Amino acid sequence: MLTHIVDPSAFIRPEYVNHNIEMRDGRSLTGLLAEQNDSTLTLLDVQNQRTVLNRAEMKELTASSTSLMPEGLLEPLTPQQIRDLFSYLQSNP
Repeated sequence: MLTHIVDPSAFIRPEYVNHNIEMRDGRSLTGLLAEQNDSTLTLLDVQNQRTVLNRAEMKELTASSTSLMPEGLLEPLTPQQIRDLFSYLQSNP
């Protein structure tokens, strides 16, 4: 758990890999791959909007190596706050 919070880009589960798509018409799109087949790809953006794209109209599709989870989440916390946070996260409600 600590590794995922301290360095969120160290390991990204496949379903949470962000993808960048360059379209032949010049548009650039970013999001998660929600669905795909041989002819289309459905992209889920940060507003939870789905966009169906024709693969023939795509110029380039690349997976991002950077996590969607922001880095530096623990920086504003004191050592005691960090211990309290992990204690809470590990507890059973």
